[in-house]
Amino acid sequence: MAELLAFVGVMVGSGYVLRTTALVRADMAKDLSTAVFYFTLPPLIFLEIHRAELSWSLLILPAVAWGVALGGSLVGLALCRAFKLPKALAGALVIVTVFGNTTFFGYPVLQGFYGSRGLTLAIFFDLLGASLATNTVAVVLASAAGGDGSIDVRQIARKLLLFPPIWGLGLGLALRGVALPSLLAEILTRIGNLTTPLIMLSIGLSLQLSAWRQDLKWVAVATVGKLLVVPLAVFLILSAIGLPSELLQVSVLQAAMPTMFFSLTLALLFGLRLHLVVNAIMVSTLLSFATLPLWRWIVG
Repeated sequence: MAELLAFVGVMVGSGYVLRTTALVRADMAKDLSTAVFYFTLPPLIFLEIHRAELSWSLLILPAVAWGVALGGSLVGLALCRAFKLPKALAGALVIVTVFGNTTFFGYPVLQGFYGSRGLTLAIFFDLLGASLATNTVAVVLASAAGGDGSIDVRQIARKLLLFPPIWGLGLGLALRGVALPSLLAEILTRIGNLTTPLIMLSIGLSLQLSAWRQDLKWVAVATVGKLLVVPLAVFLILSAIGLPSELLQVSVLQAAMPTMFFSLTLALLFGLRLHLVVNAIMVSTLLSFATLPLWRWIVG
């Protein structure tokens, strides 16, 4: 675990230094994220699913992810209404508290904690659960809170159908049992291995420490909720149900991931509380270096 955290810290810190010293462009994080999303992540997912041991019980993971998204959103909205928060603030607060970075942070962390099996389980939690919920539930929340309330169902469906990681998952499932040519497997492996370092570098490039005092009270609420309250609720509920240990581990850790970067896109598109979103992403990401090992120790 120490080696993983050291590597993550070096890569994230290097990204931050590169951006703040102007050695790379300020928008390089977006370019790297795009490269990962379209080029390195699909081969990684394809190979993991192609060679993994799968069972129907893994479908519990996306069900948990949907439960977190829907249940967390309903509870969050109810609390925001009880405290009579403005819509733009309430929408931002719910989104940054409920929806985590289960792809760009979840994959490398769970692979580091549990190896290839951890990555496989993280993929099922994310692609069939958290990512789909993000592109539906979170978009609806953001539109209702800051937009005109209208939802373009066709645009959402088109985005999901053209979602590159989903294609990696689908091809991996379709070609299970089919031997890949050794050269192709080697090329895909080398491309996929670029994913983790590029993700961590991108996270470092995205961190912004300016204006960190803005909305500090709500940032604190969101960070405590995202890193502690949400995973604690998942842990207690799933432990009471008696979920198998490996599914419990991945569910809790994915629920404990820091605020997703896509929150910023939603805030910009729909006019949500921008400083809250930016600072929640930054603070939760930095503090997750302490809370994720804690949750790893709790769940085993």
